[in-house]
Amino acid sequence: MNRLLQNIKATGAFLVLLAFTSCTLSAQEHWVGTWGTAGQLAESHNNPPPPGLGNNSFRQIVQVSIGGETARLQLTNEFSNATTEILAVELAHAKTAGSSSEIDESTTVSLTFNGKPGVTMAAGTTAVSDPVKFPMGPRQNVAITIHYGNASSTSVSGHPGSRTTSYIAKGNTNDFSNATRTDHWYTIKGIDVMADAEAGAVAILGNSITDGRGSTTNQQNRWADVLSRRLLANEATKNSTKRSAASWLSSSVTRTPCRCRFSRRSCSTWASVATACWPVALAPQAAAAIVATCWNKLV
Repeated sequence: MNRLLQNIKATGAFLVLLAFTSCTLSAQEHWVGTWGTAGQLAESHNNPPPPGLGNNSFRQIVQVSIGGETARLQLTNEFSNATTEILAVELAHAKTAGSSSEIDESTTVSLTFNGKPGVTMAAGTTAVSDPVKFPMGPRQNVAITIHYGNASSTSVSGHPGSRTTSYIAKGNTNDFSNATRTDHWYTIKGIDVMADAEAGAVAILGNSITDGRGSTTNQQNRWADVLSRRLLANEATKNSTKRSAASWLSSSVTRTPCRCRFSRRSCSTWASVATACWPVALAPQAAAAIVATCWNKLV
């Protein structure tokens, strides 16, 4: 796995996971990544604009792939050299795919971390929220609102190429009417849903086009998004199917058959899914071949 990640870093490749859950390793429901992004240390020109994150509120919009009833949020401070203090976090259904900060307030849920409303992440660490009831449909737009305490705006873990607008409001607030806009994600790493056991993941390796370069901001129309929608619409690969693309491909990858639901994830999130689903270290060419085979099955 380390060799695979080194290959990705060396080639500058991006990895997107079209996941519908993870591998069939037991008969029980399990956590499945329905959205995720590759983290990095934000470059100076991609740092949060004034007023910054510290002691302010930040709303980010993402579009999940599969839906679910129970969710949890992954946060990251892995690349920062400073502690990040989070006072509170809420999830809600967003009214747009990023063009506005508006939410359906009736869907808002507050997250907890080990039973507490906030969490403090030391430099180089991550945090995962407690499970919460938060119904989502396939391709649901979700607003993640983070209320920061002490937090750096010059050493920040995030994903600069969000192709989605985020909103910074002064103070601990849910009023984003006069928010500062920035087309970057910070601190968020992934959203998981509880899903059935018949699940797996398909990985896409590629360059910045796979990450969304050339797509339209706030339209969620990266080619991986288009593929995700096609998979969800296809009888052979929709959420409820018991046979889908990864199960066609599993024999060439692992001895444990994988059946899938699809969502979109990228680079660093590969490690957690691949460890469960593909115990062998795949060369980038092998993963690319898997996706090509999957695509040919659909077209």
